[in-house]
This record gives sequence, C-alpha cells and structure tokens, in this order.
Amino acid sequence: MTTYSSIHARPLRVTGFQHSGWNAAEDSDPSGRELPFDFAVTDDGAGQFLLVYKSVDGSLYGDTWHETLDDAFTSAERQFGISREEWPDA
Repeated sequence: MTTYSSIHARPLRVTGFQHSGWNAAEDSDPSGRELPFDFAVTDDGAGQFLLVYKSVDGSLYGDTWHETLDDAFTSAERQFGISREEWPDA
C-alpha cells in the first residue's frame, strides 16, 4: 500500500465514541473534546484511495474510500477541515 501524504498529531475537535459513533465537532459543541489525530491518504491496492484516520491514543479511528486521489483530499477538507495546503507533498 502506498501512502501519498500523511499528517501526524493534528488536533481535531470531536464528539462521540468509537463504539457508538463519533464525528468532528464544532467549537461551540459543549460535548466536544480535542484529540490529536494521524491522517493518511493511501491506495487501497485496487487502484482507488483511502483516507485513513486515527486518534494518537487509538481510541477513535476510521477510513473512507474514494475513486480518485483528489476525492480523498476533498473528503478530508469536508469532514475534518484539513485544507490541501496542510498535506505535505499533496
């Protein structure tokens, strides 16, 4: 599996838990908490791409599948607010 770009320990405000569902939280969400996350855009081994994310403590994780590399970076921006400029070598 090839990693196209990765970000280590980027702070992300989240709400929820792995067992019951979680997502990025707005700053105004009182149930939100900030955790550092590792993000990577990789290939899936079949010609498509994955956006893979995991909190540094391992408590939250997930991935999304994308047809194109551009779609993976766009998803990172839409879901987590990570702009294309934040990705090294993107």
